[in-house]
Amino acid sequence: MKHMKCTRKILSFLLTLALVLGMSMTVFADGDDELTPAGTGDFTITLNGVANADHEYTAYQIFKGDLLEQDGKKTLSNIEWGDNMTDPAGFVKALVNSGKFSGLTEDSTAAQVAVALNGVANDAELAKLFADLAGDRDDAGSLRYLGGAASSTAGTTPVEGADGKFTYTISNLKAGYYLVQDSGDNPASDDANTRNILEVVADVDATVKSETPTVDKKILEGDQKVDANTAGVGKVVSYEITGTVPEYSGYDTYFYVISDTLSNGLTFNNDITVTVGGEEVSVVVDPTAVDGVMPEADVYVYTGDNAAPNTFRLAFGNIKDFAPGSAIVVHYSATVNANAVIGEAGNPNKVTLIYSNNPNHNYDGEEDTNRPGLPDSEKNPPVGETPEDITITYVAKIEILKTEGDGATPLPGATFTLTGTSYQTVVTEKEYFEIDPSGEYYLLKDGTYTTQAPQTAPEMKESGSSTAGYVKLADDASEEAKAADGVVKVGDAYYRPYNPAEDSNAGTLYTLVEPNDELYVSAIVTYAKKTATQIEKLATKVHMVATSGEDGKVIFEGLGAGEYTISETGVPAGYNKADDVKLVISCKVPETVTDEKQEAEWSIGVNSSEAFQLGEDLTLGVYAATIVNNKGSVLPSTGGIGTTIFYVAGGFLVLAAVVLLVAKKRMSGAER
Repeated sequence: MKHMKCTRKILSFLLTLALVLGMSMTVFADGDDELTPAGTGDFTITLNGVANADHEYTAYQIFKGDLLEQDGKKTLSNIEWGDNMTDPAGFVKALVNSGKFSGLTEDSTAAQVAVALNGVANDAELAKLFADLAGDRDDAGSLRYLGGAASSTAGTTPVEGADGKFTYTISNLKAGYYLVQDSGDNPASDDANTRNILEVVADVDATVKSETPTVDKKILEGDQKVDANTAGVGKVVSYEITGTVPEYSGYDTYFYVISDTLSNGLTFNNDITVTVGGEEVSVVVDPTAVDGVMPEADVYVYTGDNAAPNTFRLAFGNIKDFAPGSAIVVHYSATVNANAVIGEAGNPNKVTLIYSNNPNHNYDGEEDTNRPGLPDSEKNPPVGETPEDITITYVAKIEILKTEGDGATPLPGATFTLTGTSYQTVVTEKEYFEIDPSGEYYLLKDGTYTTQAPQTAPEMKESGSSTAGYVKLADDASEEAKAADGVVKVGDAYYRPYNPAEDSNAGTLYTLVEPNDELYVSAIVTYAKKTATQIEKLATKVHMVATSGEDGKVIFEGLGAGEYTISETGVPAGYNKADDVKLVISCKVPETVTDEKQEAEWSIGVNSSEAFQLGEDLTLGVYAATIVNNKGSVLPSTGGIGTTIFYVAGGFLVLAAVVLLVAKKRMSGAER
C-alpha cells in the first residue's frame, strides 16, 4: 500500500570514514588494471555514542563484489547484488519509477545500478530517496526488497563509555554496501533519525547523532535576561524566546512550531519579531487568504480563534530555508492587565516546541492548507513535542489606610515611598515521565511522548467529509475494480479514492488511518507525566511612590519576599510626619507545582510603630494596614496660664526699672 511506504523507522549514521554510495567509482577489473586482491573481508561496524543499551542493530547487504586494493585504496569491483537483496528486479523498478536516477532501465544489472549511483553522496535528497526505497516495506510491514540472513548484534553486549554513552558492534561483515537499521524495541530516547548507506571495505567507525530541538524563554529587564520580574498593572513586559534551526537532512518537510501560553494576567501585544542567524525574517500574524492564496512569509503567527486563550503559535513556513544550527530569536511583549494574580497563586508562563521527528515519514502534503506551517490535525503526521517549562512568579501586595488621629477618618494627600530589596521567589516546573500502568502517555522511539494510542493495523474511519476520502466498494465488486489504481484493501473490504464527478451521492466517505506502531517503543507500556520543581530567588531593588486618595488608600503591589522601609515623604499640611515603618515579607513556595496546585505561604513582620497598625490579612500575600497621622502641636489661646505668666513677669521688670531710675537721679542731686 503506497500510503504506508514511508512509515518504517530506519536508523543509520553519518560517517567520517565512509559516506553514502559513490565514495569511490565502481571498478571493473580487467587484465590491464594494476589491482591487488584484498580478500573478501571480515569487517566490523562500530557504532559509538548510543544513548542507551536497549538497541538491536541490523546490517543488510545491498551490493557485494571483489575487494581489491590500488595505490593503497580499497574498492569493490565486479559489483553484484548483495546477499540480503531478495528482490533486485523490484528494487531496480522502484529506482527507475522514481525518475531520479538517470541511465537506468528495468533490465539494469547491479553493476549498472552502482554506476548510476556514483555521486549520490553529494546529493542529500537522492541519498534520502535511495535509503527510502531500499528500506521500503510491504503491507505486512516486511522489508520489500531486503531480507535473508542479515548480520546483527544479537548476543552482543553494548559497552558503556566514560561519558555514559554506549558502543555497539556489527561483526563478520563481508565487503559491500549496507543499510543499517535499528530493529530493537526500545531505542535510545534522545537518538535523532538520520539515514545513510554505508560502504564497508574495512572496519568502520560511526557516531550516532543525538539531537533534539529545544527552546528557552526569558524576560528582558534592560540588559538583563531573567526568569522573573516584578511588574504592576499596565506595565509592558518584554520576552525573548531562543532556539536553533534543527538538523533537517532527510526530511522532505519539517514542522517547527513554538507554542507560547501567557497567564490570564498578561495581554499579548501582537508585536512579534523573529531573527534567524541574526537576520530579521518576515512575519505574518493570523494570515488570511486573498483569492484563495495565502500570503507568503517566513513565519506565521496564530492567535485568537486559531489558538487557545492567551496563547500564540509561531510556525515556520519552511525551516529548511535556513542553515541548520542558526540561532532563532523571537521577541514580543505583553502588558500586565487587571487579571494579574497577586498573593497565594502565581502567574505562570509556558512555552513548548512542536517539531517533525521521523525522517522516514513523507510529510509532504500534510500541512494545514488554511494555516501554513502547522501540521494538519486530520492527517495526524508524526511530530514530537518538548515538555512544557512552567515558570511561576509570586507577588505580594500591601493596602494601607491613611487616617487622621482617630484611626478611622481617611486622610488624603499623604505621600509614601517604599524602598528595599525584593527577593522574587520563582518556581520553575520541569516535566518528566515515568512508567505507570494507569498513565495516558506512550513513549515514541524519538524520545517524545504522546497521548495517542498506537495503531497496529490499517483502519478506515468515517471522514465526516462529503468531498474527500475513500468510497467503499460493493461486496460483489469485480476483480478488475478491486485492482484499479488507488484501491486499498482494509480488512475484508476494498476502498477507492473519492471521485467528485461520479460520487456526489456516494454516501459515507472514509479516511485511511495507517498503522503507526513502529514509531512507538511499546504498544502496551504507558507513562504518567510527573513534575520536578526548581526554586530560585532573584534580588530586585524596589522604589515605589504612592499618594493616598479621598478614600485614604495607599497601595503597593508587585512585591516579592524581602525587606522594605515605608517612609512618609509628603505630609499633609497641619499634620506630623509618621515614623518610618520597616517590613519583612516572607514567602514559602510549595514543594511541587502543577496547574492545579501552585499556592505559596506568605508571612509579614513589622517593627514596633505606634502609627502603623497591621490589620487582618485580606488573603495570603495581600495585607491590610493603617497609618495614623496626628495634627501638629499649637500654642495655647489668649487668657490662658501660658500668656498670663509672661504678662506678670513683664510687669515686675518694668516696675523695677522705674524704681532704679528714680533712685539714681536722687543720688546724683545730693552729690551736687
